[in-house]
Amino acid sequence: MIQNNRPKTIQIYLPFGNPSGIRAAETTINSNIRLIEIPRAEIDAFGRLKEADEMGIYFLLDEPLNASKPKLYIGQTRDLGKRLKQHEEKKRFWSRAFAVVLKNNFRTLDHLYHLEKMSIERAVAAGACVLDNANSGSQNRHMHDSIRWDCEDIFKEIDMLMAIFNQPVFAHIKSLLTQPDVAETINGLLENKTDKFSDFAGDKEQIAVFCRSKDKAIRGKGYFIVSTKQIILLKDSMIRKQVSATLPIGWLKNRQKWLENGDLSDSNSDSEYYVLQSDKLCDTPSMAAALVFGNNRNGWQYWRTIEGKTLDIVFRSK
Repeated sequence: MIQNNRPKTIQIYLPFGNPSGIRAAETTINSNIRLIEIPRAEIDAFGRLKEADEMGIYFLLDEPLNASKPKLYIGQTRDLGKRLKQHEEKKRFWSRAFAVVLKNNFRTLDHLYHLEKMSIERAVAAGACVLDNANSGSQNRHMHDSIRWDCEDIFKEIDMLMAIFNQPVFAHIKSLLTQPDVAETINGLLENKTDKFSDFAGDKEQIAVFCRSKDKAIRGKGYFIVSTKQIILLKDSMIRKQVSATLPIGWLKNRQKWLENGDLSDSNSDSEYYVLQSDKLCDTPSMAAALVFGNNRNGWQYWRTIEGKTLDIVFRSK
C-alpha cells in the first residue's frame, strides 16, 4: 500500500442502511472517487443506485476458505451496473465487487483505460492476489502526461479506500528478496557495483535494476543512471533472438552491431535467447527493455529496483 502520513477523514455511507451490505467510501476533502463495496447477492440493489449508470473501474474478489491468495479480476466499463450484472452471470468465482466511480473532470476514457492498466500492473507487482485477467489492459500511447499524473493521485485514493475495506490488494505481501532467483541477481548487482561503470556514468548516481519475463524468469539486469535516465545493460543479460518488425530502426542497428561484434552468444539454458557478453549503455529504459524482449516495451514499467518497484513508480509518481 502507498503510504501517506497526512491525516484524512473517510466517510462511509450505507445506501440501504445495512452495514453488511452495500457500502460506499470516499474522503471528505478533495475526493476524486467514490469506492463502493457490493456483495454479489446485492448486485440488483446496486443497479438501483445512480452510480450504477456511471463509468469506472472495478475489482471482483473471492474469499478463499484457506490461506491461499484470493482471486482478483480488474476491469473497466462505461456502465458499472450493466457490466457487473454480466459478470454475475458469467464469472462464478467472486463474492464481492468493488466499483470505483470517477468524479469531477476525471470521467474520461483516457483516465478509465489508464487506471485499469495501472491497477493490473500494480496488483501483479504486489502479488497479494491471483489475477484472473487474460491481458494487461488497454494502452493509449498518445496519452497526455497530465492524465498520467491524474491517475497517480486517483490510484492513491483507490489503494487507501480498498485498505479501509480490508482489501489491500496492492500491498506487497512478500519481499522480492525472498525469491531465490531474484535474491541471487540482486546480491550480484550490489556486490559488483564498482567503478567499472565510470566510463558510462562517471560519478552519477546509479540504481540496481532488473526485469523479468511473463514466466517470472529474470532476463535483464543492470543499473539505471538517475540523472540521464539511461540503463547500463549488464553482461549475462538475456537478449531474445526473435525480434518484432516494429522495433525502432536505431535499436535494431544496435542489436545487429552486437551480433557482428560477437557480443551475443547462444544461451545454454534457453534456446530463444542470446547471452550478452559485455556491458552496454542504452539511451532509455524502453530501449533496454525492447532489446531484452525483442519488441516494444515501456521500460519504465518493466525495469524494477531491488525493492521490486518499477522505475515508473519510483521516479515518475512523485
